[in-house]
Amino acid sequence: MGEFKSKIRIPEWEITFRADRASGPGGQNVNKTATKITLWFKVNDSKTLNSDQKKVVLKELSNWINKEGEIVISEQSSRSQWTNRKNAISRLNELINDGLIPEKQRGKTKVPKKEKEARLIEKKARSEVKKFRGKVALD
Repeated sequence: MGEFKSKIRIPEWEITFRADRASGPGGQNVNKTATKITLWFKVNDSKTLNSDQKKVVLKELSNWINKEGEIVISEQSSRSQWTNRKNAISRLNELINDGLIPEKQRGKTKVPKKEKEARLIEKKARSEVKKFRGKVALD
C-alpha cells in the first residue's frame, strides 16, 4: 500500500445530512429547533478516495463503519445547526486522514547481554532464597 501524504477533504456532495432535535439540557430551544446533525458517508461510493484508500479506510475505521459501509457521525455540541454541521464534516475529514496514516513498523531490538546476565543472577538469588524456605529437619 502506498503512503498518502496530502490531506483529504471529502466534498459535501458525497455526504448525506439529517438534522434532528438534540438531547440533553437547553430549555425551550432544544424542544423547538433541530440542531443535532447526523452525517453518513458511503466509503465505497466515494469519488474522492481511490481504491487503495478505500481499502485502508474500511480496514482502519472498521469500528466507525456500519453494515451498509457508511461512516456515521453525530454532532450536537453546539446550539447552532451550522456549527454542528461544520464540526461533523471536520471530524469526518480528520477521521479519514488519521485512518490513512500508515502505522510505523516496529524495529526489532535485542536484549543486551548485561541485562540477560543480571536477570539470570537475580533468578539464581531468588532460587536460593526459596530453596531455604520450609521445615528444617533437626537431626
